[in-house]
Order: sequence, then structure tokens, then C-alpha cells
Amino acid sequence: MPGVVILDEVLAALLERFPERELTAIRTVKFLAPLKPEQPFTIRFSPSREGSGEIKFCCCVEAGVIVEGLLEIGFATQ
Repeated sequence: MPGVVILDEVLAALLERFPERELTAIRTVKFLAPLKPEQPFTIRFSPSREGSGEIKFCCCVEAGVIVEGLLEIGFATQ
């Protein structure tokens, strides 16, 4: 599965979980293992540092973490 497809899913999950926020930058991304087509995965978010405007994410399959990274988020402009 191409990395851009995984990142697109991460962005969709981010906007669904935090609708008042928007992605301003992708700080880091590490692809640790491949994702097979049609293989389900879970996206988890956790705060990086209080008030930093950054959020960590990871994508997991049964075998463990396949992608991890750090996103910069801001408040959505209307």
C-alpha cells in the first residue's frame, strides 16, 4: 500500500477526531513495515507536548506498529 494512501487515512481520522483543527505540517513520518492491500489497520493519536500544537500518531496492525510520526496542527480557519 503506498505511503500517501496511509497518510490520507491519517488525515481523515485526524479531521474526524478533531474537527476544529487542521493539519499545518507533517513534521516526521517513519514507515516501519509495509501494509498489504486490504489489510486493516488502526490509527492512534497522542499529544506530543501540552500546548505545542503537535500530535503524535501511529498506525498499527496485529503484528505491531507500521507507521509513526508527528503532525503539526492548528485551529481551522473559517
